[in-house]
Amino acid sequence: MEWLLGYFAVMIVIVAVVDLRRQVSPARFFVAERRVGRWFGSMSIAASWIWAPALFVSTQVGYRWGFSGLFWFVVPNMLALMLFGPFAQLVRARIPFGYSYLGYIRHRDRSFFRAQLCVQLLVQLVAFAIQLTAGAELLAHVSGTNYATVVAFMAFAPLVYTLLSGVSASILTDGFQYVLIVGVIAAVYWALPVSPRAALASVEATNVFDVSMLLQFGAASALTLVFGIFADHQQWQRAFSLRRQSVTATFIGAGMLHGVVTLSLGTLGVILASAGFNPDNQTILAAEYIKEALPPLYTGLFVVMVLCGLCSTIDSCLCAIGSLYALEFSQAPNILQISRWAMCCLAVVGFLLGICRVPIVTLWLTVGMLRISTISATVLSVLQKSFSGYAGTLSVLNSMLISGPIFVYATVANDAVLRTLAMILALALSLVSYLAVWFLFRDVRERPLANSLGELRFQEPEPYTKAA
Repeated sequence: MEWLLGYFAVMIVIVAVVDLRRQVSPARFFVAERRVGRWFGSMSIAASWIWAPALFVSTQVGYRWGFSGLFWFVVPNMLALMLFGPFAQLVRARIPFGYSYLGYIRHRDRSFFRAQLCVQLLVQLVAFAIQLTAGAELLAHVSGTNYATVVAFMAFAPLVYTLLSGVSASILTDGFQYVLIVGVIAAVYWALPVSPRAALASVEATNVFDVSMLLQFGAASALTLVFGIFADHQQWQRAFSLRRQSVTATFIGAGMLHGVVTLSLGTLGVILASAGFNPDNQTILAAEYIKEALPPLYTGLFVVMVLCGLCSTIDSCLCAIGSLYALEFSQAPNILQISRWAMCCLAVVGFLLGICRVPIVTLWLTVGMLRISTISATVLSVLQKSFSGYAGTLSVLNSMLISGPIFVYATVANDAVLRTLAMILALALSLVSYLAVWFLFRDVRERPLANSLGELRFQEPEPYTKAA
């Protein structure tokens, strides 16, 4: 409990000392005045992309499938950020004074805008529940604190500093959190009683393209990660918070920094498997090993690392939901007050979902399913001159309604192969449905844009400029 209180106290003090000296305007609250630098931006993006699966699944995958399974988790995570960068740079160039992709698509087609808004709101809600459930399970096990107490701390403590200055506070704390994560990982490796070099030397080479592993984990992981980021408002918000000319480079750097964390934690799982460690619960095997084999100090450090990774995403979810509701959904003039109310509501609803203890993998793949359904229309809305919002909306609905029930059945039946096939079907239906409607019904196409796609430049929307 002391580690929890100490961690959150430090984060609140950092925000209060560094960030509260400046006036909190809408531009600062929602996009950090669009002046975040490359290095701090990369650390913030990498930290916010470290969801619960990156902390727990990476070690579990390394333990179960070795480096072949780890490849399908680490590389897609890195690729997701690196591929998203140029795409976000293109959208940013067209709406330089905007706040997100949704602000861009609202100018193109209102029907697809509403579909995207619904998906992105739901994604943030489920993402918030993932962090609370995963973090509370682990921290309650390691520290002995009551599960509900941990959920409450994780739901409401980040809310305190996020309410102060929004995404500016989130990005500021992300930088410190990333440094702490890497520092703790280095300390754990240094203290391992098992020689990492000797343990890795005994690891047998495995096939990265093993069919069984691909169907059970690899394909689903790659699809969820690479395509999922395009419907993640957290990363869109960060893309609009960066200096415009450095968006691509910053996301590429973030991909590299994220790879350091996931590869290190995954390699720890490989080492523990090679050393013959048998955990009671594979989901939290790293925590079990550190608690059993290392001095108590390292258990506390591990708690801090977990808090850094999870709370970075939690405060990003709070900022994202506040931005989505205040700027894209609500018509109220006082957008900062509305945004803060939305954050508080998410914290309460997320707390209630966290208490229900829905399995982490189920939540994670559900988010992936939602985001995959939107990928084709999202990409085409930026790359196509004559984008059809009607076709985009139908592609999302068809993908969800047809592949969704299959995915739900596979999840209930614990059929990993069928679950993977459902996600592949969702991606295929998303693309095929859009192209079919676009080709067959020419009257639903939008009037072509300017001669060059790069010429589309919108001014800052009126609601965003109102006094807070």
